[in-house]
Amino acid sequence: YAKQKLLQDYHHALKMKDQAEKERSQAFFILQKKNVALQEKDVALQERDAALQEKDTALQEKNQEIIRLKQMLESKLDGTTS
Repeated sequence: YAKQKLLQDYHHALKMKDQAEKERSQAFFILQKKNVALQEKDVALQERDAALQEKDTALQEKNQEIIRLKQMLESKLDGTTS
């Protein structure tokens, strides 16, 4: 009886080991998916930052152009009034 019980315990332990390995593989796969998602998020954030920087640069250029045109207009107006 003791030998039979020992064999049952051994087979149960093997099943538990197999189950643990399956769960470990699943956890590893989930971690890989999470890492890929985080990398994709980082890329998206970098692209967003680059787009915002381009927008900011364009706005600065427009503001400089507005200032230049305003100065031209003011100098022309000053030239006509004097």
